[in-house]
Amino acid sequence: MKIIKKRSPRRNRGVAFKVVGSGVVEARIPQWLDDRAFDEIVANMSSRLQALLARYESQQVRPWPRDHTILIGGNLVSCIQTIGSSVRLTEHGLEIGGKLQRDEALRRWLMARAGKIIPERLGVWSERMNLYPSSWRLSNARYLWGSCTTRGRVSFNWRLAMAPQEVVDYLVIHELAHLRYPNHQQQFWSLVASYAPDYRRIEAWLKEEGHALLASFH
Repeated sequence: MKIIKKRSPRRNRGVAFKVVGSGVVEARIPQWLDDRAFDEIVANMSSRLQALLARYESQQVRPWPRDHTILIGGNLVSCIQTIGSSVRLTEHGLEIGGKLQRDEALRRWLMARAGKIIPERLGVWSERMNLYPSSWRLSNARYLWGSCTTRGRVSFNWRLAMAPQEVVDYLVIHELAHLRYPNHQQQFWSLVASYAPDYRRIEAWLKEEGHALLASFH
C-alpha cells in the first residue's frame, strides 16, 4: 500500500483517507500533525485501509471475454462488467452492472436508445419529405425492419439501435415514402432515391448484415 500525504490548508481536526488508484491511498492531514503521529494513525487504521483498497479493486471495470461485443450505431463496442445495476456507454465501452442479467439489460438499453434515435430521425425526414405519419412505434418483429399501415402508422424494429445512422435514415425514408406510394412501384423507388440516392448499397448491407441483427435477443 502506497500512501500519498497532502497537507490540508484548512484547519482540519483529523486525517481524511481516499483511495485514488490501485494500491494507492491519499491522506489529507492537518498542518499541525507530525509524521510520527500520522504513522501511528495509519498503523491503527491498517485493516480499514486495506478494506477500502479491496472495495476499490472490486469496483473497477472488468472486461468480459473478447467475444462479448455488440454493435451500437454500426460500431463494434466491448461490453464491460461493472458494479451496480445500470448500463451506460463510455469511452471504454458499454458498461453493464454486474447485478443485471446481461442480455436483458442490453435489450432494454438498446430499446431505450432506439426510442430516442427513431423519433429524432423521423422528425428530420418527415419535415424534409413533407410526409408525416399518424403515429409511430417500436416493433420486435423477427423479419421486418419497418412497416407502414394504410392508416399512416409506421413502425421500426428496435434493433436499428445497432445499425449505422445511414441505415436508420434509409429505413425512415423508405417507410415515409410508403405514405405516398403503398407499393414498391417505380414512383416509390424514385421518391426514395431522391432522398437516399445510395439506397441500393444500404439494401445490400441489410441483406448481408441485417439477418444477424434481426436474430439478436430472441
